Order: sequence, then structure tokens, then C-alpha cells
Amino acid sequence: MRRGLILLVGVMVLALTPALVCAQFGGMPGISGLPGFGGFFGSGSGCGAGAATPAIAPSVYFGWMPEQENNVSAGLDAQNLGAWNIRTVNLKYRTGGFWLGGIVPVQLTEKVSFLGSGWYLFPSDSSAGQMWENGEIQQVAFNYGNDWTKKDIWWFVDGVLAYGDSNFSVLAGLRYDKFSTNYSGANINFNNGQQLDLIAQSIIPLLGVQAGYKSSASSLNVRIVGIPTNAGNAKVNFTVANNNRLEATGNYNGGHFLEVFAEYARQIFQNGDAGVFLRWNTTRVTSDVSATTTQAPTTDDYLLSFNRNTWTLGGKVGISF
Repeated sequence: MRRGLILLVGVMVLALTPALVCAQFGGMPGISGLPGFGGFFGSGSGCGAGAATPAIAPSVYFGWMPEQENNVSAGLDAQNLGAWNIRTVNLKYRTGGFWLGGIVPVQLTEKVSFLGSGWYLFPSDSSAGQMWENGEIQQVAFNYGNDWTKKDIWWFVDGVLAYGDSNFSVLAGLRYDKFSTNYSGANINFNNGQQLDLIAQSIIPLLGVQAGYKSSASSLNVRIVGIPTNAGNAKVNFTVANNNRLEATGNYNGGHFLEVFAEYARQIFQNGDAGVFLRWNTTRVTSDVSATTTQAPTTDDYLLSFNRNTWTLGGKVGISF
């Protein structure tokens, strides 16, 4: 099933190629991977008979996501003695950077449209710390601090079906979200060569609504999508030396996702629009992972939790031709 969902997302991403959309500007500009519904639905779109005229209407989004204290956190809690006798591992750090995204919509029927989008983060990498607790003596091996060099990778693609008109639409789709953090470099307790990798691959169902308002020269769109669960898998790999490594992996067994996106845009020239957007989202996943050590092979069970809370402010430009 997991492979099937990934394949479905891949098919949806094909919508990022140029598509046929309503040729007139009468519709609302799109928001963060969702179409400007006013221009796609016959009801209130202003397209009328001209809706069959082919056009390409790509939009580009760009925005800054500021680093916030502990806006990403992850933890491993041992269900028994723990691999290497490690009872808990906690990571709390900041992530931020420059987002670049693109969207292309496809009109399917008068009331239904599909839109694919893709976003990639250019991170402002920094340093971060970790906290470990020994299972026997219950002591903190080292505390949070600027002990490690940190590098983040985050990108996502999604596909959404929308049903409705220019004022209100119901949304349903899927998002594939890939997030990873690599810790490397020496710190006060370990020698050079140690690394820790946190990898979260999520398949997020998107269910929600969008409401909009449009005047002759501007528009405002607000959408909310979310789900009280998450699907995917998580991995944590910690390398002490070439022949001594801890690997923990497992599928999600719970979590949630919520995203709020608001956009204001104005018409520019005859076939373009430009605007600003604000996006906020929160993600949580939990997973039962099995940890294995390579030097003295043992297997231990951990409960992994991952939390991410971010917001992004930016702009967009779009054109129909």
C-alpha cells in the first residue's frame, strides 16, 4: 500500500507540467499548491464560454521561514534497557531558510479541478545540540548547545482535488513530505567522525476547505487543510565509528498535521498577478522503531516522536498566456 501511495503521488506530480486552464484573469489567484478557484469554476468565474480557451498559468512562490527556538524536536524513549544502554535521546533545534515553490492547475470539469505543486527549502544551516540519558546511571551525557554542525533537507510535493466555486471549495489530496537533519562534527564528548541522521518521510492526506473573495483587481484566499493522523516511516542513525553504528527505523503509528494558508494578490498588466502569502503548519508523528547496533548486534525497541512547527512569509507571481 505504501508503494502504491508513493506511486499515486508521483502521478500527481506530473501535473506540474504546463496544463490547460481558464484563459481569462477573472479567477482568483491560487494559493500554496491550490488553484485560484474563481477562474476555474464556471460559477462566478467570469470565464463563461471562454473557459475552453487553452492557456498556461504557472505561478512561482518564494518566502522566508525564520528560525525559531526549538521549532523542531525529536525523541527516542527506550521500551527496555536501550541499545548501548541509552535510555532516551532528545533533539531540539531550529530550522529555517528560503522556500521556493511552483504550482500548475488543471481544470477537469466545470466544478472540479486538480492542482500539483512542489516546494523546496534552501536551509540556513546552523549548529545544534542533543541530550542523552544513560540507562544505568540516569545522567545527562551532554546538554543542548552548539555542539554539532546541523544540515537540514526539506521538500514536498502534493496533489489536490477541489470541488466548488469562487467563494467556497472542498479540498482533498495527498502530500509527500521528505524531511531530514544531519548532525556532524566534533563536540565536547565525542571525537571527529560521529554523525546522527534523522529522516522522516510522510504521506499526508490533505482534507480541508478554502474560502475566497474577489474584486475587479484583487483577491483574498484562505485555506485550511489537515488530518488527525500521518502515514510514513522514520529513521534515526547514529554512527560512532565505521564499525559501530545504531540504526532505528519504523512506520508511523500516530500523529497529526494542520496547515493554514492565506494569500492576497492583485492583478498586474493584463494576464498577470502578484501578491503576498503567509503559511503556518504543524506536524507531529509517532513511531515504534526497532534499533540495532552493528558492533555488538542487539535489538531494542524505542518510541520515536517528531514535532515540527513553522511559519513562512513571502510573495508570488503568476501569469496566463
